[in-house]
Amino acid sequence: MNKRRKIIPKSIGKEHEEAEAMLMKSSEGTYATMLTCDPNIQQVDIHASTKTSCFVAIPSVAHGMMTSDRNLQLVSTVLVRRLLGDADITPIQEVIDAGVLQRLVEFAQDESNDELQYEAIWALTNIACGTTENVRSLVDAGAVPVLVRMLTSENSRTRDQAIWALGNIAGDSPVFRNLVLWAGMMEPLLNITNGANISLQLLRNTTWVMSVLLRGEPSPDNKTILSVLPTLVKFIHSADKEVISNSCWGISYISAGGISNIQILLDTGICPRLLELMLDNSMPVRNAAARTIGNFVTGNDLQTQIVINFNAMPVLHTLLVSDAQSMVKQSLWAVGNIAAGTKEQVQCILDEEGMSSKIIDFLSSTDRIIRKEAALAVANVASKTDSKFIKHFIEQGCMRPFCALLSDGDDGIVNIVLRGFEKILEIARNDAKAGDSNIMEQFVKAGGPQNLTKLDKHDDEDIRNRSQQIRREYLAEEKEEMGPDDDDDDDDDENSRVLCRNTNQSALGQRGAHTVCEIGAKYHCVDTKHYSGVSFAASRSEAKAILTLEENG
Repeated sequence: MNKRRKIIPKSIGKEHEEAEAMLMKSSEGTYATMLTCDPNIQQVDIHASTKTSCFVAIPSVAHGMMTSDRNLQLVSTVLVRRLLGDADITPIQEVIDAGVLQRLVEFAQDESNDELQYEAIWALTNIACGTTENVRSLVDAGAVPVLVRMLTSENSRTRDQAIWALGNIAGDSPVFRNLVLWAGMMEPLLNITNGANISLQLLRNTTWVMSVLLRGEPSPDNKTILSVLPTLVKFIHSADKEVISNSCWGISYISAGGISNIQILLDTGICPRLLELMLDNSMPVRNAAARTIGNFVTGNDLQTQIVINFNAMPVLHTLLVSDAQSMVKQSLWAVGNIAAGTKEQVQCILDEEGMSSKIIDFLSSTDRIIRKEAALAVANVASKTDSKFIKHFIEQGCMRPFCALLSDGDDGIVNIVLRGFEKILEIARNDAKAGDSNIMEQFVKAGGPQNLTKLDKHDDEDIRNRSQQIRREYLAEEKEEMGPDDDDDDDDDENSRVLCRNTNQSALGQRGAHTVCEIGAKYHCVDTKHYSGVSFAASRSEAKAILTLEENG
């Protein structure tokens, strides 16, 4: 969740409501006098609760805020805050149009009246729950530096509310997030979070705001990440589930920033704790931890191996058979990225008993995202062009449902499957030269040639061309029918090597032997000689993957 609107249900805020009622009662005379003296203001019931009467009240309470009467200022600000905190109406733009934003910002820095200051910041908090344009109006009114200054206030109630308001502003977009960071929020926020006597509710709020300050692309700079990371690592060991979830999401947002960020996180040693949290009984905690581990295995092969070596495969398998579809998607996404790694990492998938068959089951899922992730996992396994891997999946019953996906209504899935078959049929051809025609026979029995032919009528030209190219290249009858002149080789090795999710593969670059060996030796996880001088240019995804793009939270 990016923003949190503050409302006070009667069951929770009884004491506050009683105090507010006393304030209203004591102020009714002043309020009524003010309304009577000014014929331009429509007299309204200050306890109005219906939507119509509340909207009618806005010009009147706005006028009350503009007066010099301190009591009327407070009463009017409370009314504005009540309107903005109503669970049934959201008159944010109407309040802005009434011209009170600048006044609220002025009240927010008025330390001579604690109650007025608190009510004004509360109102600003809920205005920041609105649209980007609403938030922009807040920023233009100078709210951010004022609220950041309030983080060092001795008034704990005012300080806590300012944290909430800044969290809502930062949660709107990376632009406003950066503005809040540049205003200097992180240092006082960390001081409050790590304070000795912090309340649980405030800790929940500060860890949530920290996660908001790390969310979005591009990631914050390394200085910000390194300053907040020790606190997040500390609180993933909290006894409170909400604090753990908030901290995990913050770590997840860091890990989405690519290989360098992933390495920073792995160096803290948090991987075992995250794998443990993936099996927690709290769904928010499990989701946050699983997303983080999923991001870890979008890193390079060595980083993925570190995760595997902490016994990740049984944990991922447990989530793969979960009743919760969100956990299935997270796990399947991670397994698909592992399949884009080395042959040894693919073997880890095969060695986890029952995992391959479960992936195959998901090829026929009614959920489009699950089908796509399962197809990508199979296609990534095929990209290794290793006969034993493909034969393992065929023995588990993969060929028929994988062929069936050539008729899927999702073009993305069809493209994934076509790329998978380019490699599967390449393996089949090589096996056939050695006298083993099993893979090709299974492909034919599963209706593969017919399904490829049907794609001649597909709306997408790229799909039509790719299907025809596969038939020319790998199916003898089709090749004879089309003739040798049609056999043009337009296969792009860079596109077909690894069906990973990343389109920014160049960011992985060429890893020098010394760097690879140092990392491998540090974690005692790989035969570093195997990686010396090897290019990781197309090893795995660095950017957000299908699940990240199509399923938010």
